[in-house]
Amino acid sequence: MASWTVTSTTVLCVFIAFLGAVWIQLVKQSAIDPLPLLLPPLPVAEGPYAPNSILQLTEKVGDGLLRGAEDIAVDREGVIYTATRDGWVKRIWPNGSVEDFKYVGGNVLGVAIGNHGEVLVCETVKSVKRY
Repeated sequence: MASWTVTSTTVLCVFIAFLGAVWIQLVKQSAIDPLPLLLPPLPVAEGPYAPNSILQLTEKVGDGLLRGAEDIAVDREGVIYTATRDGWVKRIWPNGSVEDFKYVGGNVLGVAIGNHGEVLVCETVKSVKRY
């Protein structure tokens, strides 16, 4: 039975073959000839697109009381409903107080107000529920 031994000549040949393969990959031209993407210049930011700080003047609602709010819906009286990451739909009154409205569990995808003032909640497993 022949035994395989690694000699310095074998290592040198493998290294040269490796360098040759790298050189071929670097020098060889690709069949793909990419062209640069030429985009038109950006439009001037003016009017409603002009930089501003209007959102800096807004008031935070439920700051520190809502864990991962996902979506919001506002009813006719100005009450805000939002779904949170912990499975609750929270109700935020116009005076800023926050209360638990309904526990739906799971992952709430959206909240909306129906035609008759009911709160519609879309959840991944339970589908759409009306409260």
